[in-house]
Formats: sequence, C-alpha cells, structure tokens
Amino acid sequence: MADNRENKISETDGAAKRIALEKKDITKTYLYWQLFHRISQCFERYYGLGTCITLIPILKKLYPKKDDLSKALTRHLQTFMTDPGFGSAIIGLVAAMEEQKANGEEISDEMITGIKSALMGPSAGFGDALNSATMSSIFRALFIPFAVAGSAAGLLAAVCIFLWFNAVSYFSIHFGYSKGKSQMLEMLHSGKMKALVMGASVLGCFMMGVMTTSYVKITLVPEWTLSTGSVLNLQSTIDGILPGILPMGLTLGCYAYLRKGGKIIYAIITTIIIAVLGAFVGLF
Repeated sequence: MADNRENKISETDGAAKRIALEKKDITKTYLYWQLFHRISQCFERYYGLGTCITLIPILKKLYPKKDDLSKALTRHLQTFMTDPGFGSAIIGLVAAMEEQKANGEEISDEMITGIKSALMGPSAGFGDALNSATMSSIFRALFIPFAVAGSAAGLLAAVCIFLWFNAVSYFSIHFGYSKGKSQMLEMLHSGKMKALVMGASVLGCFMMGVMTTSYVKITLVPEWTLSTGSVLNLQSTIDGILPGILPMGLTLGCYAYLRKGGKIIYAIITTIIIAVLGAFVGLF
C-alpha cells in the first residue's frame, strides 16, 4: 500500500515537472520575431543574433537552469537567414523541438541546428517569391494608380503589405509549432528522426552548393593563341575539366579556415587582397 502511494507521488511529481509551452508563448515569440528578427546583420551570422533574441522568452521558460539556458542561447546564435513571413514556421518548429528536448526527449543540438539550416533556404526561396515578388507587386499595382491621382488611398499599398507579412508570419509560426509538436514525438519514437536529420543535412549541403555557384564568381582572364591559330582560354579549359571548381575551392577554403577558429574579417580582407592583386597582374 505504501509502495503504491510512493509510486503515485513520484508520478505526480514527474508530471508536474514537465514544462509545456502555451499558445501565448508562441504568440509572444511571433512578436519578438517581428521586432527583433533583423535587428542585427553581419556576414558571419546574418540574422543569427535576432533569431536568438526571438527565442529568449520560450528558452527562459524551458530552461530554468542558467547553464542549460546558456547552451540553448549559444546554439541559436549560429548563422540564420530566411524569409520573415513563411520562415517563422521554422521558429515554431524549433520551439516544438526545444520543448521536447527540455522534457527529456533525445533531441541533440545538431538535430535542432540541422533542421534550421536545412529549411531556411527553401523557406527563403518560396517566401521571397510569393511575398516580396508577387504579393507586394500586386498590392502596389492595385494602389499606385490612386497615388498617381493624388489620392491618399495610395497609402493603402503599404498598409496591405504590412498586414499581409504579419498575417503570414503569425499563422506560419503557430502552424510550425503545432505540426512540429504533434509529429516530433512520433518521429522520435519511430526512429525516423535520424533519417530526417540526415535528409535535412543533405538538403542543407545541396543548398550551399546552389548558393556557391550562384553568388561566388571567379573568372580567369588569361588566354593564348596557339600555333594552329585557335585560342586557348584558361577559364574555358578549367570549366571543361570540372565546372565551378574555382568557386567551390574558394568556398571550401574559407570554410576550412573558419572551422579552425579563423576570423571572418581576415577571410574577407585576404579575399579582397587576392582579388586586387590578381586583377593587377591580369589573372582575373
């Protein structure tokens, strides 16, 4: 009889210790996201600092101990950049993962950061295309004629864009949290989480490759006229062997340097110096 009472007491204590996020917590996170998401931007972390600030309210609730809170804040200081509208769904999903982690589920730091890194690219591509390119243009097209005619109704374009972005962000963060919370435990218990993290990591690497070829441009200028009269272009020759090897080499070189504790500012300065010297001698 005494053992049964002790078991009931321990079960009650265990249940009481479980920390659960409420709808108001997610709504507060949404407000923080809107206010602080882009409060700071740098080439090393982009919006990582703003994302960390966004998550402070729920992280304080989930991790009462200072050491646990410090670790949680640190892992969310990593590089993060996505669409402010649909990208808030990632924040909702991360909130669900942090809630499960705080309550003892086997969710590693790498799982959380991996999911963030993998989803921020697709979310940015989809969100920028729909929000910034499509909906914003539609609202401007609707109300610019009023502005041209001198009507104050032209101001409604800015109001509609503001309301659209906020509505998308609000519903996205709640959607991300609710779906993440309902599916996370199922995936953990079924063993699918490792497969998800692996897939997310592969997707993240794929997106980095796409971004490298899109934004890192290196073109070699030297070319020689052969005795046959044909022109040998160094850049074309290298592209014929392995297209994109120079941008990839520069990207991987910077990555290896930063992984060893190098400073981003030194990497930028070195790249600029090499570019200037290369252009001076006619290499680029």
